[in-house]
Amino acid sequence: MVRLWLEPLPDRSLPSLDIQNEMLEVLDKLPISGDHLRESGVGRIVYFYQKSPRVDPRVKRRAEQLVAKWSRLVIKRSANYRERMHERREYSREEMLSRRKKYRPEESRDESESGPRRMHVSIPQAVAPDYDIVPQSTVKTTRSKPNKDQASSLKRLNNTMRSLKGGNRRPKKDA
Repeated sequence: MVRLWLEPLPDRSLPSLDIQNEMLEVLDKLPISGDHLRESGVGRIVYFYQKSPRVDPRVKRRAEQLVAKWSRLVIKRSANYRERMHERREYSREEMLSRRKKYRPEESRDESESGPRRMHVSIPQAVAPDYDIVPQSTVKTTRSKPNKDQASSLKRLNNTMRSLKGGNRRPKKDA
């Protein structure tokens, strides 16, 4: 039923802004499962609101939040990064070196293997680092009490930071 309120009208215009806001607010409050999303088709409409350039920015932002919330629900991922489970593996330099691509000089490559030669430079693209395997840490930490010098330097640092945060509270000396 909510889907019918959010769908574009027969003349391809969108429902009123009040209806869009209220319906997306109701969808945000409802407890929705993956089966509900598949059966109702409301996910497609909300995705349309996220991608459409004709939608008000506030409605678009709310639709983006719903899509993010529902996609985590569908792929069964938590929004909390600390709850994510990553595989841990011991780092082996030899294994990494064996997997790395070997350099071959230009004359040893076949034209069919490398494809047609480019006569222009390609623009580098930013890649978000995403790790499937977390390397095992090799850093050894020991919990010990700080010695006298470390404690005094920490105290001095905290006092300095407190004075910077609160502004200069010391009274000025008249000379």
